[in-house]
Amino acid sequence: DALWGLASSHRLRSEYNKAIPLYFDALEISNELRDKEGQADALSGLADARRLRNEYNKAIPLYSEALKLHTDLGHRKGQADALWGLADAHQHRGEWDEAIPRYSEALEICTDLGDTHGQANALWGLATAHRHRGESDKAIPLYSDALKIRADLGDRKGQADALCGLATVHRLRSEYHDALSLYEEALGIFINIESLA
Repeated sequence: DALWGLASSHRLRSEYNKAIPLYFDALEISNELRDKEGQADALSGLADARRLRNEYNKAIPLYSEALKLHTDLGHRKGQADALWGLADAHQHRGEWDEAIPRYSEALEICTDLGDTHGQANALWGLATAHRHRGESDKAIPLYSDALKIRADLGDRKGQADALCGLATVHRLRSEYHDALSLYEEALGIFINIESLA
């Protein structure tokens, strides 16, 4: 637990080179102890660190292994997080057909758990994947739902990101007036966030 906590602290500070060996150590100890929960947590953390370093080919098998363990243990939140990580890694590789069902499953679990932050992340990911596939009719309501949740949570950056996503869809549909209005709203939020920092 101490190694995992230390590794997670480094990961949250974007110190991935420090986090990765600690996650490996935590995984090794969990393997020796046959601690499935510890294994799942270490694999998830390791996968997150790899994904955040843009090492998607390394992250995907780690997320897959973590997903299996979380599923076997009945850890729904762990399942949702692993599914979201898998979806995000596939999305960054341009594998929309792999990303969409995983985002959808993560969304379903987060909805069941009442995890609104997880719902917003999954909605945003789904919307982005559909946008990249040219499916604007699917992307718009998903971005709109993510925007509403982000607003309810008071997540200003998340709101601005959702507004940018919506604006991009409208721009791609040649709906420039709508796109400009949404981009301006997002910019206002980003400027406000920066002035508070």
